[in-house]
Amino acid sequence: MKFEVIIGHSFQDKTILRDALTHPSAGPSRFEMLEFIGDRVLNLCIAQILWSKGVNSEQEYAHKFMPLTHRNALYAAGLLLKLDQHVLWKGEIGHKKTVVQDACEAVLGALFLDAGFEMTLKCVQRLWSRIECGTFDEIDPKSSLQNWANKHKILLKYEVVKEEGPQHKKKYMVKLTVDNVTTFGNGLSIKSAEQNAAYNFLKENNGK
Repeated sequence: MKFEVIIGHSFQDKTILRDALTHPSAGPSRFEMLEFIGDRVLNLCIAQILWSKGVNSEQEYAHKFMPLTHRNALYAAGLLLKLDQHVLWKGEIGHKKTVVQDACEAVLGALFLDAGFEMTLKCVQRLWSRIECGTFDEIDPKSSLQNWANKHKILLKYEVVKEEGPQHKKKYMVKLTVDNVTTFGNGLSIKSAEQNAAYNFLKENNGK
């Protein structure tokens, strides 16, 4: 099977691979169960990779762990595996990114069950060494900013200052006040607008 060449493993159980490549929208499969397992296995693989690099503190560990296990990383790895071409699914084209992300976890789950942890770890090391995962500030700027504010005992205030568009497609503008500094962020939800405001503050103030 062509996909086995891409992932670098010949599956003993071809059924489990077919399940990992068959999204529920395309028919019955164990896709969601494999996705659940793959999520846990990926976390364990990333934990092993970071531990082997000698991360010095829990905070540093957490800041490096999040980008490596984020949905963006799954999507990038899924594209390297050409899952956008190999997964069977039905639906709107706008859902394709989510399908690729979920399929990446399902494939890792299938690989773990068929070949064990060491083979899965090697696969993750190979794929993740080729992708850009971003930084903690980029992935979750709101949490990063909040951690800094707590450390320096500074209060943050988020306020929705603008809301426009139809009910099903709202756009929001949020004002973020940090001490005497104000920045703004836009988004299709209040949460995303807050994240963008926090990111803009971090960027404008050179990482705080």
